[in-house]
Amino acid sequence: MGSKASEAMEEHDEAWWADRRAEALNARAAKGEVLRIPSAADSRFDLRRFLASRPAYPPSVNVSISDECNLKCTMCPMYGEGYESLQGDKHHGTMSFENWKRLIDSVPDMSKTSIGPASWGEPLLNKRIFDMIGYALDKGARTLAFNTNGTALTDRNVDRLLDLAERKGADFYVQVSLDGFKESCESQRVGVDYDRVHAALCRFIEENRKRGNPIRLSTDLSRVRQPREECDRFIDYWCRKGLWQVVVQGSTLQDKTGQGGTVWDRASLLHPELFPDDAPEKFGCEFLRNHLAVRSDLQAYAICCRDWFFSQKEDMGKVRIEEVWNSPHYREIVRRQFENEPGTICHGCEYKFRELSKHRERDIWFGKHLYRRVQTFYSDHYTMDPVRYRETARD
Repeated sequence: MGSKASEAMEEHDEAWWADRRAEALNARAAKGEVLRIPSAADSRFDLRRFLASRPAYPPSVNVSISDECNLKCTMCPMYGEGYESLQGDKHHGTMSFENWKRLIDSVPDMSKTSIGPASWGEPLLNKRIFDMIGYALDKGARTLAFNTNGTALTDRNVDRLLDLAERKGADFYVQVSLDGFKESCESQRVGVDYDRVHAALCRFIEENRKRGNPIRLSTDLSRVRQPREECDRFIDYWCRKGLWQVVVQGSTLQDKTGQGGTVWDRASLLHPELFPDDAPEKFGCEFLRNHLAVRSDLQAYAICCRDWFFSQKEDMGKVRIEEVWNSPHYREIVRRQFENEPGTICHGCEYKFRELSKHRERDIWFGKHLYRRVQTFYSDHYTMDPVRYRETARD
């Protein structure tokens, strides 16, 4: 057997054992055990194996169909006030339907790819969003997901989203960002009318329920100044409404100096005892193994959600996604991230720790709704499994 074939077999065996280890860890977590980070045998801790473990094309592709937003959220480097030194390259309008089709047609296997028609802008400001979603679903997209600030969730738009989800039968996710109750929401999401978005989300929940919940509907809170008590009330309130998921995320301090970095505010993390302080210095970030985002004009792409201004310039209308993903240039990006090289967009970023975080899980009831609570150092995730809920639902 040739050396290359032997190396490929060795990498396959390592990946198989890594999967078995992950299953064992998940089984322990399901019992409520607080887990340590994976062992050093994990492929993320070896650059060669990390590169070999990357799939042939990104499992998740986000497309910024709108580089416009109608809010000025205080924690947003793209549109928030105080980040002007970073915002020189942000306005590229909304994506045309023709560019959307060109990009979707370049995805190798839509049935294995999650498509997100959103990045930093507000996707519902693109008037062709429903045509775009329909086209992706017609092409076989198995999963479609996006976030919205909720300001454009009119009755008609809610009905159109539900019609698409119901007609196409794909896994469909919509997350409406609120960041707390009225005072917190309106102070953090500058320009929003909380009462209007709250009413729209409540109607969305009700209409979704009437149709059998074809959309997995969620909300989130990015914790900046909100007290723990408000976070708890937020979780309880929306879980009792029957949302599929409620997420509270620990605060981050975006870099306003123009360096483009991300700094975690560890003092206000939700669960600092779960922070993986014993993580190795060098390891591969999961974003570079599963995620790619494309700018609205197709002239640049981003390597993760912290690559705010699409640092990689490339005419994505002339190349296929897997060509970019497997290019020597992208592999060099992975290497520099792994080495945590100074001067790179990844240098000093602690977002990679989220995949190595110790975590704990347990079931929790909110009225008649059963949720799985997953805690890590930076977030609380409360997720309702509809199948498990039906099997265990009580009167």
